[in-house]
Amino acid sequence: MKTIYLHPQNPQPRLLEQIKQVLRDGQIIAYPTEIGYALLTHITAKDALAKVTKIPTIIQRDQHVIICQNISNASTYVDINDEQFRIIKNSNPGNQFILPSNKQTPKYLINPKNKNIGIHITAYEPLLALLELLEDTVVIHELDNEIIEVSSPYDIEDRLDGQIDLLVNVDVINTMGHEVLDLSDL
Repeated sequence: MKTIYLHPQNPQPRLLEQIKQVLRDGQIIAYPTEIGYALLTHITAKDALAKVTKIPTIIQRDQHVIICQNISNASTYVDINDEQFRIIKNSNPGNQFILPSNKQTPKYLINPKNKNIGIHITAYEPLLALLELLEDTVVIHELDNEIIEVSSPYDIEDRLDGQIDLLVNVDVINTMGHEVLDLSDL
């Protein structure tokens, strides 16, 4: 596993470019988010998605969750009505929302039982910088805080070595509590 040390307030463009290439190559990275370190895969990396779901420290959810820069970006992959829009707009940063997918969502990300997908709209600067450079979205795979310390890159390095391709280290981070809100029936 390779490690890149990224500045948390001013992410270096040269390093972000390297991270972007790793994601585009279909590899798995541990990256800081407002909810702690999480594993990320590119939205088109079907093989990485299959590989990451076998990692035992991942929280297994019914829906895959994609990270978006804003509600407009999220509407590329999900259908959002006015009531859902208001709830998302007024919620805390880092919350995740389960919404009905649309035709643009890759089929392998959609829950076949209910046709829903999760979205996570980020406000975390290092993640926003990566998404802007990538000009695409990524799938987030949340780590289980009961098994692994999600705020510490050192615990991730110890426990996930050999299971992921890249660790992006911004040192220990403060994590925010978050909720998963099912808005699919609104």
